[in-house]
Amino acid sequence: MNLRDILSALSCNPELLQVLDVSGNNGRVPAVTVPNIIHLFTGLKELNLGGCLIGTVPGPLIPCEALERMSQLRELDISQYKVSDPAQRSGEEKY
Repeated sequence: MNLRDILSALSCNPELLQVLDVSGNNGRVPAVTVPNIIHLFTGLKELNLGGCLIGTVPGPLIPCEALERMSQLRELDISQYKVSDPAQRSGEEKY
């Protein structure tokens, strides 16, 4: 069973999942997975991806639309994820 299968299974009842912590799995989560599945977990209060993301994404790691739907999110940890320069500039232009 791979990470995508696990996350798909968890997404069957997304409102029940309040904490998702996959930190410490150094380089185990492809960053491109996050924007494709994050919209499924609207009930999250805590999301910890610290130290586990590998690679880059062509757009935002967590799209604004997904964040807007995650109204209960209180803690987000994406530490140790290196944002690419174009993504950084895009974020700076918006704020």
